[in-house]
Amino acid sequence: MNRSFDTLIGILNGAIGDKLASGANPLATNAGFYHANQKLSLKSSIQAQLGLPISNKIIVFLHGLTNTESIWDYPQRALAEQSPNPESIGNYGSALHASLGYTPFFVRYNSGLPIEENGKIVNKMLSELFSSYPHECDELVIVGFSMGGLISRLAQSFGENMNEPWFQTLQHAIYIGTPHEGAPLEKFADAASSLLSDLPQDYFSHWADWINLRSAGIKDLKHGLKPNPANLSSKQNNGKIEAAAEHFGKHAKHSFISGALSQNSSALLNKFFGDSLVREDSANPSNRPEFSHSAHFDGLHHLELAHSPSVFHQMETWLKEDTERPLSWANNSATTNSVSTSAPEDQLEALERLQDKAAMANAAALLAAQAYLKALDTVEIVHNAISKEPYSALNRVPAVNRVSTPIEQLHLGISDTVFSTLRLCGTTATSVLAKTPIEK
Repeated sequence: MNRSFDTLIGILNGAIGDKLASGANPLATNAGFYHANQKLSLKSSIQAQLGLPISNKIIVFLHGLTNTESIWDYPQRALAEQSPNPESIGNYGSALHASLGYTPFFVRYNSGLPIEENGKIVNKMLSELFSSYPHECDELVIVGFSMGGLISRLAQSFGENMNEPWFQTLQHAIYIGTPHEGAPLEKFADAASSLLSDLPQDYFSHWADWINLRSAGIKDLKHGLKPNPANLSSKQNNGKIEAAAEHFGKHAKHSFISGALSQNSSALLNKFFGDSLVREDSANPSNRPEFSHSAHFDGLHHLELAHSPSVFHQMETWLKEDTERPLSWANNSATTNSVSTSAPEDQLEALERLQDKAAMANAAALLAAQAYLKALDTVEIVHNAISKEPYSALNRVPAVNRVSTPIEQLHLGISDTVFSTLRLCGTTATSVLAKTPIEK
């Protein structure tokens, strides 16, 4: 897949990823480690796929809501301006590999799923990575951007409760622009939905329905991971973490990074909107561990925090100060955990990729047709409801209703014909697409 298409898929998954996953839609992102826009196979040579020497130090990056791993990439203009500085080497991961020897892994996940579910998925992924990594790893760093920071905390809870090997090596966790105590935008969306639902006019409730289509992942950002939230307990139940507890690995260092829209630290804009999505007090939570690091960057908005030279230098400084293990590199012979593939197997993989692309294209077209029908229904309901209000008033006036009544009937008849024709186009497209799945 090309990067632009994957970026659109990331946005779609952030918006309605939970619904895509529950319907087994091919557009739903299956979590995995990615490099150069390709999913890594942990059954093949990791070094060959990364194209980098691997070391005893691993750093894992978790993107945020609606993102993919490309959010970490430096803009090309910045690369040209800053070369040959270390931060100009692609992204935080490749730069830290060059300066401190960390082997970078980038997670791509469905950000529309509940953050707790993603925490469980990431814990499993880290366990699989450690079991297949071809060199002894004695230092792990996790960097979470925005929602990724919350998922990192939940993964730590699962890792600790399950006594996972990766958790025992966790040296440092860095949270960048993470809404630990909730995001104002989601709080506003929740309030707007409630307000529209309570208004007496029926057509307002349909707009509330549209707002409520937002994914479980988005809704989870309302409260973040506040200490002891009312809907969570502090115990593990059947493998599901129902507690916020603290969600910070006890033996790891923890560092918090926040940003703000204005370079003026005292600006009201910063106080109320923070980095545009997360305020400083939420990015630096009240329950952060003792002796944790924190850094704040005025003038850096939310997305910039994921690819800023200033943020990179701060992380590099912390990691230099806190690393406790000497760096060692794997021998080339140690990375031969790959399973060689024959030509027929390569052809089969190529065919499967083509089928996946065809299935995703079909699913995208079907989703567009379904969205068209839902939008059409809403427009028709709102149109009819608004149209009836003036006619209702006019029809109560005896001197006017002789004219207004037939005009109303003519108006509604024309609109019914128009909407019926438009709906027929949508239902036909939906029927055709739904009956032509890609067989694999």
